[in-house]
Amino acid sequence: MALLVNGVYKQIDDEEMFRVLCLLPKEDSVVVVSLKRKGSVPLWKNLSEMEENVDEGTLIHIEGCDTVISLKASIVRENRMEKAWQIIQHFVLDEPSCYIPKNRSQFISKASEEHKVQRIIVQRYLYRYWASGKTKYALRGDYQDNGKSRKKGSEELGKLGKPRKYQGMGEGRNVTEKDKRDIESIINSYYNKNTKYNLMFCYRAFLEKFYNQSDTEGKTQPITPPTIHQFRYHARSFIDLKQRIGEKKFERNNRGILDSSKSEIMGPGNAYQIDATIADVYLVSQENPKRIIGRPVLYFVTDTFSRMIVGYAVTLEGPSWAGAMSALYNTINEKTKLCEYYGVQIEEADWPCSGVPSKILADNGEMRSKASDRLITGLGITIANASSWRPDYKGIVENSFHLFHGTTKPIMPGAVYPDMRERGGRDYSLDAKLNMFDFNKILIHYILGSNSRLMQRHPQLDPDIMRDKVPAIPLKLWNWGIKNRSGLLRQVNIEHVKIQLMQEETARVTGKGIKFRNLYYTCPYAIKNDWFSEARSKKSWKCKISFDPRSSEEICLRFDNGTYEYCKRARSSEEQFLGWSHEEIALWYEYNQVDRKVLEKQAAKKLSEHQKDIMAVIEAAKKRAMEYDDQSIKPGEKKNIRFNRANELIQEREKEAFKSPQSTVPEGAKSASTDKKASSIVDYSSILENLQRKKREEQKGDDPL
Repeated sequence: MALLVNGVYKQIDDEEMFRVLCLLPKEDSVVVVSLKRKGSVPLWKNLSEMEENVDEGTLIHIEGCDTVISLKASIVRENRMEKAWQIIQHFVLDEPSCYIPKNRSQFISKASEEHKVQRIIVQRYLYRYWASGKTKYALRGDYQDNGKSRKKGSEELGKLGKPRKYQGMGEGRNVTEKDKRDIESIINSYYNKNTKYNLMFCYRAFLEKFYNQSDTEGKTQPITPPTIHQFRYHARSFIDLKQRIGEKKFERNNRGILDSSKSEIMGPGNAYQIDATIADVYLVSQENPKRIIGRPVLYFVTDTFSRMIVGYAVTLEGPSWAGAMSALYNTINEKTKLCEYYGVQIEEADWPCSGVPSKILADNGEMRSKASDRLITGLGITIANASSWRPDYKGIVENSFHLFHGTTKPIMPGAVYPDMRERGGRDYSLDAKLNMFDFNKILIHYILGSNSRLMQRHPQLDPDIMRDKVPAIPLKLWNWGIKNRSGLLRQVNIEHVKIQLMQEETARVTGKGIKFRNLYYTCPYAIKNDWFSEARSKKSWKCKISFDPRSSEEICLRFDNGTYEYCKRARSSEEQFLGWSHEEIALWYEYNQVDRKVLEKQAAKKLSEHQKDIMAVIEAAKKRAMEYDDQSIKPGEKKNIRFNRANELIQEREKEAFKSPQSTVPEGAKSASTDKKASSIVDYSSILENLQRKKREEQKGDDPL
């Protein structure tokens, strides 16, 4: 069997090991160097004899030792390697001349004199180079096995490590295996469970628990504990950072970055990232520049492949589906009309981002609502929601916010800076000058500039992009991707997009119209099919509608076949909540219910007070009845109800009759009048009684004569 250059062989009889440096078949020679005797020189041996020994098995090849390369080295060792290589480079590359003893001796003398080093140093460089597989990296030196070896946990070797600087502190002691277990217990109990515990607190707990135990006499055991430095050194191996700070925070700030957002992204429109933030600027009212309206909510939609900002929205509402709906609509729609509304004239090529993407990456917010389900079913968009508290999943759109604020804050009046919350800090809201229209205009100009900027790092370095030399400019990457990797953006009817972005609910068809949130709507389809007459005469029913929560003027009636029809306010509710949004109407009803509850409480209190007065009158009547000797009403008294009623009626008429303020009745005449009325009442009562008796007799058939 032929020998291998750089192969390591071992003799069975004396266990001698050597490395083959050079084969000379014509001369039947081989050059080897011993690995057992450090610093030995190359030896010339018979090639055929060694090959026979290999065939006989007295000389065996050692696998895995053909080349020794150490890639880990400090700067000092790297410099040492370069210096040694400069000394021996030209000599060792001249094979087989470098293996001749005479040439080697002459080279060592010459190199020692030229480089001002000892001969033994040059000899070591040569041996290290040859013995380690003829590689330059062997000149770094092999120090991994240096130092005193000891068995773990051994206490017989004395104190390890550097001696103490101040000998009066004692020699110290080694950390035992028991100490390590105790340290691990403390770290798991405190440090890994809560960030409020630091290592110094853990060390004190360690001393208190394991080195402050009293004996039977109540005295503290004089045991020397490990120092704080020893505790810190061994505690590092037991610290679990993921458990200490939480998995989400660890994944966000400390995980290994093995991938990026551009993975598996084929081209423009393959994946968009959407997010919202509160803009760092205060705005004023468009009607009155002296009124501060606060900080707006800003939405950005960014293409993952090209880093283009493909859509945006600004709203005064908090992060909600309404804001996300506006951002997505502006993303899918053409940008020329949007820019024209704010007085910015552009060509379609300046911002050519329109169409439906394949995927949208969002956070666990607006895109997790039921309204986003129609993006999947109606527009065929895949919605991916990143885990909460993981902004690194949407790093591209997050960086868009960072770049916008970094570019515009220094020049925008009313911009917010961190020192606002500090004591004595400036109130930047008083510097506000921009309104919503101005801010939208600034955003458009910024986006146009951002899409044409040269990025510091190229986001895509695929072979075809490098071949075509596409610069790291978002607009250039977008145009190249549309041309070479097109098919990911789909064009749809913009009205269809509106319907899919609206929120979906159910309304009820009634005799007054289609009732939705206490308002009534009508449409030609419902009138043509006589919906309202049918609902009034028979029974109402539910129907599917879509609506924009920002306006209550219209809703959209949806049919099962996918068609739709807009419905306007019916006359019965035309004047109600004119110009209000659905959210404002819902808020009004909510406040109205609160006011109603307050009024109900007040009315109940008043009713309770009147109830007490009624009971007082009743009690007075009962008390008055008790003043008579015979308190009970006799059964025969019932037949006198008509006569008693007539007497009471005359008295009530006298009380309620209209009289002039000047009319007065003399005291004597008043009493005479009263007596006359009394007599007339008696006569009237007797007449009525006689008539009643005659009527009863006639009914019996008796002859009154």
